[in-house]
Amino acid sequence: MNLCDTLQIRRRDVVALVGGGGKTTAMYRLAQELAQRDWRIISTTTTMIRPPTTAQTDCLIVSDNLAELVARAQSALGRCKHVTLASGLQESDDKLKGIDPDSAGKLAQLADVLLIEADGSRGLPIKAPAPYEPVIPAETTLVIPLVGIEALGQPLSPQTAHRPELLSSLTGLAIGERIDIETYTKLLTQPEGSLKEIPAHARVVPMVNKVHDEQALAQARLIARGVQAHERVAGVLITALTEPDPVIEWWRPTAAIVLAAGGSSRFGSPKQLLRLSGETMLRHIVEVVGTTSACSTLVVLGNQAESISKSLPPGCRTVVNDQWESGISSSIRVGLDAILAGESSSAPGRQTEAVLFVLGDQPCLSRDDVERIINSGYRSLNKMVAPVHRGSRGNPVLFPRCFFSALRELSGDSGGRQLFDRFANDVLEVQMSSADVLFDVDTPDDYREYLSRATEQGPALDQG
Repeated sequence: MNLCDTLQIRRRDVVALVGGGGKTTAMYRLAQELAQRDWRIISTTTTMIRPPTTAQTDCLIVSDNLAELVARAQSALGRCKHVTLASGLQESDDKLKGIDPDSAGKLAQLADVLLIEADGSRGLPIKAPAPYEPVIPAETTLVIPLVGIEALGQPLSPQTAHRPELLSSLTGLAIGERIDIETYTKLLTQPEGSLKEIPAHARVVPMVNKVHDEQALAQARLIARGVQAHERVAGVLITALTEPDPVIEWWRPTAAIVLAAGGSSRFGSPKQLLRLSGETMLRHIVEVVGTTSACSTLVVLGNQAESISKSLPPGCRTVVNDQWESGISSSIRVGLDAILAGESSSAPGRQTEAVLFVLGDQPCLSRDDVERIINSGYRSLNKMVAPVHRGSRGNPVLFPRCFFSALRELSGDSGGRQLFDRFANDVLEVQMSSADVLFDVDTPDDYREYLSRATEQGPALDQG
């Protein structure tokens, strides 16, 4: 996946990059992607930056006169796609001096996108901001806080962190102690850390960079999971910016909707209330989903909603589908509407980017099953995700936001599977190691089959 699509870059965006671990690389990589789309880009800094190479920019313009800078930039953008601007050159450090942040609005009018490196880190993977930084212009629409994964597990020191004493004060980690997942999470979610000085209207998308192997990916996922739940964060990118496909995973807000409105006609009694080791089957499924990286869980109830809701975990969010008898499509619609209705109070850019539909009668589902499906969604762009075992599709299934409208138009009792046929090229099938994603309890025979499984493999289901 690329940066443009996962960051959801729009024309007239003003993008500020802060932190450590690859800001300059990210800025020029993003500029390159945009130039390939025939957009016009200005890159600059509000602090200091090393002069770009000819591979990084088409044109470098240096002037301490704003009117001259604007005129020359306007002229250059008529013949090339990417222009880098600076107000001067500090020869002692061989660094370009930044622009006045108050000039960002005028410069942004000249190009499709303005990219700004808004602080410095001396090439180190992690940092906390000094009192005078970052320098983020008021017109900024997107802020990208970066960290490099390579500091994880290393002692906090001047060799691993820029201004380690500030990072220590911010996170509580003592100098010399090893940098852990919590250090990264605190840094990326603290108002005086990576969220400092961000305009209220700007989207925030942190980036965990330099993830080049499976061990680093597992660690980056733990960081992303801790950060993406923050109300100010619109999503988290796990990246290897020097690779051909720089975005490994796009951790975007994903809601789980548990469909449990049915009348259990084939079973003969509410199967949602079947007992599983002292709790109901539905509660067990909700609790399994709650241990995953889904940002929220909503249960759609219908038949006997009042009694079934009493069996759910405290604080569990529910919505009632009064039209449950018309089929599962009505529950999909009710669930989606409830999720979307809650977005009005969200932070800028934070919206539900995908929904995982979970059936309320799949007692064999494990956390690993659900997490694998969600992670597959993080690794794809605009793909429906379906688990498959030996050629058969199962549940849960995941739908990105671009399919929400189509989901709301479904009718009858066949659910989202209708879209798999209509948009066959947009389905990502995930091979699962067990048949658990295929099994649900619809009839007494299914129930007896589960009891047989449970006797051999784990806790038994009982009608208490």
